[in-house]
Parts: sequence; C-alpha cells; structure tokens
Amino acid sequence: RVKHADRQATGEELFTNYICNTCHSLDGSEMYGPTLKDIYGKEITVIRDGKEHRVTVNRKYLRRSIQDPDYEKLQGFEERVMPQPQISESDVEILVEYFLSQ
Repeated sequence: RVKHADRQATGEELFTNYICNTCHSLDGSEMYGPTLKDIYGKEITVIRDGKEHRVTVNRKYLRRSIQDPDYEKLQGFEERVMPQPQISESDVEILVEYFLSQ
C-alpha cells in the first residue's frame, strides 16, 4: 500500500508528466482549462449534448473528466479542447486523489 506522502508526490509527478499543469492551475489562476482549486464538492454547470446540467464535482466526475473530456464541458470552456492521453486506471485514481488533496 502506498503511503499518503508517497502518493501525493506521485500525483504531483503525474500532473506534470501528463502535462495537466499546462492548462489547469491548482492555485485558482486562470489558464486555458478550468482551475482545479477547491473544485471537489462544488456545484458547477456543464454542457452535455448541447444542454446545461448542474452537477456536483465528485470522484466520478473527476475520473470521467480525465478519461473522457469531451463527454461534458464546464460552462465557459465549451470550445476548449483537452488532449486525451492514454492514462491507466491506477494513474487516474492517483490524479483524482491528488486533486482532492489540493
């Protein structure tokens, strides 16, 4: 079992290795993609199939956003394109944990 401190470092490393940090901030700074600061548990508006939906950001939402970024887009970011790197399930889980720890 990975210790929390080790997992944190791994999440930070993956965030950089998958170049998430190129478009997403962790400190609230405005970038090409939405910030990930304090996003967990937040109610947001997404565009899915051309319609607005209110969703609460949870683990499932974060996983889906990483694995299938075109499924729905945060309102205001509809025209932005997120690359779709091949990320393993375990790396997705580590990234989600990392985002939750921020």
